[in-house]
Amino acid sequence: MGDHNRAGAWLAAVAMFGAGTLAGSTVTDAPAYSVEYRAHVQSVGWQPWVKDGATAGTVGSGLRVEAVEIRIVPATDPTPAPTVTPTPTPTPTTAPVTRLAFTADTGMAATGKAVLAKIGATNPDAAVILGDFAYEPNREAEWCKQVNDRIPGKVAIVAGNHEEIPNPDGDMAAYEACLPDEVGAVPYPKSQYGRDYYFDQGNVRTILVSPDVVLDTGTKTYLYGTPEREWLKKVAREGRAAGQWLVLGMHHPCFSLGMHGCTDTKPSLSELAIGLGVDVVVSGHDHNYIRTHQVRGTVAKPVVIDKDNAYQRQTEFSKGTTFVVVGNGGHNPRTIAALKSPYKVANGTNSPGGFAYGFGEIVATDTTLTWRHVSAPRPPPPDPSSLTRSHPASPARTSCRARRR
Repeated sequence: MGDHNRAGAWLAAVAMFGAGTLAGSTVTDAPAYSVEYRAHVQSVGWQPWVKDGATAGTVGSGLRVEAVEIRIVPATDPTPAPTVTPTPTPTPTTAPVTRLAFTADTGMAATGKAVLAKIGATNPDAAVILGDFAYEPNREAEWCKQVNDRIPGKVAIVAGNHEEIPNPDGDMAAYEACLPDEVGAVPYPKSQYGRDYYFDQGNVRTILVSPDVVLDTGTKTYLYGTPEREWLKKVAREGRAAGQWLVLGMHHPCFSLGMHGCTDTKPSLSELAIGLGVDVVVSGHDHNYIRTHQVRGTVAKPVVIDKDNAYQRQTEFSKGTTFVVVGNGGHNPRTIAALKSPYKVANGTNSPGGFAYGFGEIVATDTTLTWRHVSAPRPPPPDPSSLTRSHPASPARTSCRARRR
């Protein structure tokens, strides 16, 4: 066989024979067979086996087919091509983010309503109100409605001195009834939601306490050796061990440039927060907005460890805490003392540019925590012709139990 074309034609005929008839039988009543063959090519040698009309030999190279070997074999289904399952493209994921809002001393005026409305517009995961709610007796349900109408999400409350017994400006139990637990509160065993408890939201553990506030569940001091102090240490350490940011909230501040300063509480709780490496301590009571740098040490001798506001997570070993007062929630703003160390910012009615109503916002990822002040628009002055009004009767407490989500 001198060239490929003649050999290929002959092999094709052999393949047709194998596929069509075999020893007088047809393919319809005999097992299916295939003709396999291979060519011995000049200067190449034996090539691999092929079958059923496939090319044996070479094309266009001028090499002779010197021999052909043929065999009849049972036909087999072609080996299927391997199925390749494409690797799914990972869906981009966004790092979990927790947003919390903090305010205090809201009152019933238009300024307080504007702050609450601004909180609702930012849609936090939870809003925390740190005491001193209505500033008027027998208006608990009305104040709760004021909150519910403006903040559709979860709200947590903790008592201030205007809710302490003998309840000059509202019964704390009534506030707890019309703004009930929505955050999964875990109370201190000798207290309850609204007074001493913590809740977890995303990557933040918020511990809310009412030191030095006289309530029917007792007056907690959080002084050295008290059971409530040991409870606070325990839940803070558990949160830190779980990788959570730690926030401590209460009504009375100790780091403050307002009129109260640290006169209504004891320094030991603020110093415990520093010792535990609590990231942020938030308070009200002074009707101002105030924030320190990140500090360690004591209230009397604080040591600033960070001034650039890119605060690092702290521990009991490294320590360091930022203290904030958010008493600019709407009621009766006041003056502020001159700015000094360790304070970063302070705003009062005597500040250049005037008083800023608003609230504090925490934005936390697993690796970063950001604090910022969010200003609320100042409502227009009231119409003098509408200043005379009467207080409506307080609706039944049950009317405000249902919270709008």
